[in-house]
Amino acid sequence: MRSDLPKNPILADCIVSVVMPNYNQGEFIGGAIAAVLAQDIALELIIVDDASTDDSVARINEAIAGRPNAMLFEPGKIGSVQASNFGLSKARGRYVCFFAPDDLIYPDLLRRSVALLERTPLANLSFAEVKLVYESEGWASHTPARLAEEETYFSPAQLIRYGRRKQFLVYGASSVWRTERLRALGGWYEGMGWATDWFQSMGEALRNGVCYIPEALVAVRVGSSSFSSRGRRDPVQMRRIFGLVLDELTTRQHTDVARRFVDACVLLSLGPLFMKVASERKFSLTVWSPSYFLRVSRMALRQRFSGDVPLSVRRWIVQLRGARISSASSALQRRKDQQSGIHHA
Repeated sequence: MRSDLPKNPILADCIVSVVMPNYNQGEFIGGAIAAVLAQDIALELIIVDDASTDDSVARINEAIAGRPNAMLFEPGKIGSVQASNFGLSKARGRYVCFFAPDDLIYPDLLRRSVALLERTPLANLSFAEVKLVYESEGWASHTPARLAEEETYFSPAQLIRYGRRKQFLVYGASSVWRTERLRALGGWYEGMGWATDWFQSMGEALRNGVCYIPEALVAVRVGSSSFSSRGRRDPVQMRRIFGLVLDELTTRQHTDVARRFVDACVLLSLGPLFMKVASERKFSLTVWSPSYFLRVSRMALRQRFSGDVPLSVRRWIVQLRGARISSASSALQRRKDQQSGIHHA
């Protein structure tokens, strides 16, 4: 336990530190807090409010009243990434994870993630599948990556081989880190905005491998007001962030895995604008294989026509890709039932 933090006997055996940065998510944060505190593992919950202007703080204080393993910090308006780093600086657990207050965490995510990491000393990071909840459109989907059929560890070489066949993503929303490893990396890169958890998680996976749980254990709300959605709508900001990604890969501490980013084709997930920026900087993204060019072509078509595709067709495409679709309300109710001990067939 860090000596500069107040001693708390409840937290003496803390295994996981859960950091929850919040800005104006009062509508959801009570449920998010309850879901974290219902996890069946010794943990602490660190909530960092980023100067919310709604009733978040009042709702947080109500939700954590009488819970000595939950605490609220109000450092002022510092931004989402900085709020996450603030929480990391306070973490006492051997493991740390970061959850948005509008996401839904399933009851056994932390226990299973920690158990897998404990069995796998080579890895510093674990992640599970996620379910995407499109509440504004009234449906939810889970398109599994199918990296494996059971919990396992993937080496960097295995990830590269898989990435050449099919796109994969290390989901930040379901990731659990070894605390000291993330601190050794300097925490989250504050200038990279919404891309920081994607970039650092992928970098760590391609450097030291990653543990994987093939079940959706977090439901992520997808909406126009989310941190990442706002960032992706601004092409000027996108260009700036893509430039920072390339800087990290060519001149900073990720130069050792730059070639692995290319070989595993993970940079393709950033889309045609990134490829254009990379070309302007003469950064080669090419992997000479038929699957590479097929994926580039599909991505360009998706970028060109995504805004013109009706909702019914988009749902059909998701189903065709093997997704499991349900109504958003059903997904949320199922999540609440699980927390209450109600099981569905």
